[in-house]
This record gives sequence, C-alpha cells and structure tokens, in this order.
Amino acid sequence: AVGSRPDVYFMRRTRAVMWAGWSMMLVLLDALASIVARSLSFEYVINLSDADLSLRVHYEIHDFFLRFPGRSVMSIVQRKRDPRRYKMHENFRRYCWVECDSGKAFVVSRREDSQRPDAMQVISKRKCCW
Repeated sequence: AVGSRPDVYFMRRTRAVMWAGWSMMLVLLDALASIVARSLSFEYVINLSDADLSLRVHYEIHDFFLRFPGRSVMSIVQRKRDPRRYKMHENFRRYCWVECDSGKAFVVSRREDSQRPDAMQVISKRKCCW
C-alpha cells in the first residue's frame, strides 16, 4: 500500500476543492506548511492532478523534471503543439473567475464589466459568496 512508503505523507486537513479555484492553492499551501512543520528535506515539491498522474508513468515524470533542474514549471500550453487548447485558455483570460467560499461554485464576469454578475444568471442561486 502507498501509505506504508516512507516517502509518502497524507494531509490531515481535508478541503473541498474545485478545479482551477483558489481552494487548489490553499491545499498546496497546507502541504508546504506541513513539509516545513515536519522539517522534511526535499529537492522539489511537485503538485500533480489526477489527470497528470493517469497520463504518465514514474520514469516519464522523472525524465521531464530532469530537463528543468532548479526551475519552477507552472504550466505548459504551447500554441504550436495544441492551438485549440491555447485558444481556450486565451478565452478564459477574458473573464474574471471567483471561487465561492464553500469551494463549490464560481462567479464569472467579463473583465470589462464593472458590476458584479447576476447570481441567478451565473449559478442559478440567489446568492453565492458576496
């Protein structure tokens, strides 16, 4: 079992997480705080999603990071290799995405808009987190 490995640690605090939301960053900050509190020695902190893990095996992930020693890799979306995905990310940046406190929904508005979005139109509820 994975839990019996000496290099595997489980987080004590659980959080409701929404993909691409602030809650993902809170979990990463919890993990970093746990590493520091335990005085663990490490070279890298790798934050992978379940999608990343299901697509790659150990040696592929290891070889990838060997190509970038001492560097931080945040995201790789290359226009030439995946123009459709790049365009999708470009379109997402036109909007302001705010995750609700509960971690269960987003409030979305166009960046040009100066007013808050109408909650009923966005999430079919009267109120989310504002």
